Amino acid sequence: MTPFDFVDIAVIDAQGNRLGVNQVGRLVANSPCTMKCYKNDLAATKAFFVTDSCGQVWGDMSVYGYIDNHGKVYMLNRILDDGQSVPPFKIADEILISRAFLSCEVVHVEDQYIAHVEFLPKYQKDQKSELQDAKQRCEIKFGKELSAHLFFRIHKGTASFKLTGSGKRDIKALMAEGTTETVPV
Repeated sequence: MTPFDFVDIAVIDAQGNRLGVNQVGRLVANSPCTMKCYKNDLAATKAFFVTDSCGQVWGDMSVYGYIDNHGKVYMLNRILDDGQSVPPFKIADEILISRAFLSCEVVHVEDQYIAHVEFLPKYQKDQKSELQDAKQRCEIKFGKELSAHLFFRIHKGTASFKLTGSGKRDIKALMAEGTTETVPV
């Protein structure tokens, strides 16, 4: 998306340093329309604002994203404060390198990552070996610790992913499924 001219947007890392073009981090923004506070809720106000390493206070969009060299903003995924070391969307991106998968949604449940995958409808090869390859790619990129806690659950058909009222995937429902029906890899 292209932000309005009066909106200042930045991408910052975990230490509050501004990131460059095409670098993924936390999207933050300010504009003349940025709220000053939540009425009678100091904790929510404190949680909404972040300060970068230069001392500038920003409104937190609570999403991972980046800005390209044309100034367009890309939102990748919500930031969930659940202690995860690797954002689930990065694991999904690694899994989706293979063209065998139609879709992948990774959720973080306690100390486990559950990759909800759907294979292409006409995929005829061995699914288990494809899952093993995906797990190996994740181990190489993110380490053995994460790979040991990565599980797969296969979804099939158009009704396989529960949806929210707005038509988005219901992440809470995926999380509630936990490790039931995961495929051993």
